[in-house]
Amino acid sequence: MSGLRRIMVSLPCSLLEQVDGEASHERLNRSELVREALKSYLDQKRRLKLREEMVRGYVEMAEINLELAEQWSWDTDVKAGGRDR
Repeated sequence: MSGLRRIMVSLPCSLLEQVDGEASHERLNRSELVREALKSYLDQKRRLKLREEMVRGYVEMAEINLELAEQWSWDTDVKAGGRDR
């Protein structure tokens, strides 16, 4: 068990029964199943956080791009003497 630490977790009986059933079905022991489940959960949380950060970044860039486009449009109108292009 090198690199592993033992912890104690309390579960409701019904959840433990589900864990045991799934472990049996997957041919894993409880520890292996819980390890895999925790890895999956943490990976899902990491991906969700990354997606949220990307959405914020895209929204922020969209606002900046809109400001630049409006500024460019205004500059072009002024240079054209206010005429339609």
